[in-house]
Amino acid sequence: MLLMTEGLLSINKYNTFWRQKTKGSFRVKVHFVTISGGYLLSTIGSAIVYINKEKLGKSHYQSWHALFGLIALISAIPPLINGLALWYNKELAIKKPKLVKFVHVLSGTSSFTFGALSLLLSVYTKWYKRKSNNSEFVFYLGFITLSFPVLWAIYGPSVKLFRVIKSYFSEEKAD
Repeated sequence: MLLMTEGLLSINKYNTFWRQKTKGSFRVKVHFVTISGGYLLSTIGSAIVYINKEKLGKSHYQSWHALFGLIALISAIPPLINGLALWYNKELAIKKPKLVKFVHVLSGTSSFTFGALSLLLSVYTKWYKRKSNNSEFVFYLGFITLSFPVLWAIYGPSVKLFRVIKSYFSEEKAD
């Protein structure tokens, strides 16, 4: 999730320091590599947890953390495919790249939101309680530390989606 957050922040319009120091094509490459790497590591991590639970005879996907994580993994497939289509836009001769980009941003933001919810819910798991010695301070520290970067990463695409949807409906009324 850390890499996926970095991937979103790499193209975030509100990340002004990064935007001043880099070019757009480089930011897109960083976005592509970090999101792809994050998805790969998330898939491997989920497989490891699944195999470990299978060996221990424990049930799977019983917590909200696990369910939202599974939803995030599955729902990340369409934005990954859309991202690849946008990456090879010219080679694929896509007629409406703006529509593909809109679907990419919409599906990617919703998938990231599920992943973010899973990440935030991880502080409610039995594993986290055991590792933090059931400390209330560590619980709040973990929750707050995870909340701010994730919310900041979601903010940029959410504003963009709102503006695109708003402009779409205002153009329709003008006709």
